[in-house]
Amino acid sequence: MINSKKELAQVDYGNSPLKLLHFISPGNAKCFNIHWHYRVELLLIDEGETHVTCDNVKFIARKDDIVIINPRKLHNADAGENGVKYRVIMFELSLFSDNTPGNKKYIEPLLQNRIRFFNIVHDVKIRKYIDFITDEFSRESNASSMFIEGYVYCILGILYRNYVNNKYIYTSVSEKIKDVIDYIQENFDKPLSTASLADMFSYEESYFCRKFKSEIGISPVEYIRILRIQQAKKLLKTSNENISEIATACGYESSSYFIRCFRKQYDVSPTKFRRLQE
Repeated sequence: MINSKKELAQVDYGNSPLKLLHFISPGNAKCFNIHWHYRVELLLIDEGETHVTCDNVKFIARKDDIVIINPRKLHNADAGENGVKYRVIMFELSLFSDNTPGNKKYIEPLLQNRIRFFNIVHDVKIRKYIDFITDEFSRESNASSMFIEGYVYCILGILYRNYVNNKYIYTSVSEKIKDVIDYIQENFDKPLSTASLADMFSYEESYFCRKFKSEIGISPVEYIRILRIQQAKKLLKTSNENISEIATACGYESSSYFIRCFRKQYDVSPTKFRRLQE
């Protein structure tokens, strides 16, 4: 079962929009075991080579190649005969999603599993932005998180412009499921369940859940969760409402449940997250 391979450890992003890690693996060593996660990861090979498997496709990444790990895709890697040195940047797409037209057009399809990038590219511009991100991490200045966030958008823009794998574009979302999505987007702040949604749109519940996931790429529950946590993050940044008010405004049944959900997503409490924005 694919769910048994889901990575359980939470990534601590601290006060940064992404995580940067450096790795060196000796010859023929295991870089990482097979697993999957919801975030995006980019591996930049600095020296040597690594043998990668992504979604059952095997390939070799060499110096200056960039490996793209799409969300929810199984992947594993082993170092080549002479070892490998590489950098990893990882980030949650939900942190880069808001209500702007550009994000709705480009980030939401990624969140909904309707767009996939090629697993390996060789692009000097992406390499440049990863180097910029690495430099900002070494600076640790007050404006670093702003620069890093901008560089991530630049990388995503290059990937969208040049490296979308058309095999994974889903264009056949039915009108009825579009109506469901519109309803959820307008009412995620209210109590919602798969049973109530299925009944409202005249589906049998289990069939509705299967159909929604087959067309959108994620379950109705996960889609609602993403919308609520995004709105909560936005309100923590832009409003003076207290935690209980934000929990209610975003459809959480209680402030304690909201705090648990937020901490699970961002590895920090809502209160601490708000303080870090000041």
